[in-house]
Amino acid sequence: MKTATVQASPAFEAEVAAEPSAEVPGSIVVETRFGEIEFQWDKALYMPTGLLGFPEHHAFGLANLPNQQMSQFKLLQCLTDPGISFIVAPLNVESGAIAGEDLAKAGASLAILRGDMTVLLVVTVRKAEQGIAMTVNLQAPIIIDMRRQTAWQFVLPGEKYPVQRPL
Repeated sequence: MKTATVQASPAFEAEVAAEPSAEVPGSIVVETRFGEIEFQWDKALYMPTGLLGFPEHHAFGLANLPNQQMSQFKLLQCLTDPGISFIVAPLNVESGAIAGEDLAKAGASLAILRGDMTVLLVVTVRKAEQGIAMTVNLQAPIIIDMRRQTAWQFVLPGEKYPVQRPL
């Protein structure tokens, strides 16, 4: 097999060297439904396939909610469209809400090492007769590879897990 070597002309190399490099911002301030929140780009989560219903959105930030009464929840905010955000809750793996075996299979299928995996559940908040009703989606958790800062919404097979489990 032959390998071709291509060398750029000195004029091209000089032109490239003379171009100013584009500055990449270190952070972005997003006007969320909870007010302005600053997200660091180097902490952003990349979602190669987006979220269900939002396949074209790939960059998300994770933030604490400003209300201390909701400290167990986080905000998953799209960094390219401020109108897209989700309240999420970290899964307590010991709770057994999702079987450890199923989480291990999901992690293996995404090539995530056990120690690098974090799981978030999408929370739905609805008005109810007695105030509000909150549910979590156990059928399609968000699986995060913390080392690679990459995440997928993973649909677990079968009907074992509900889409709306009351909190």
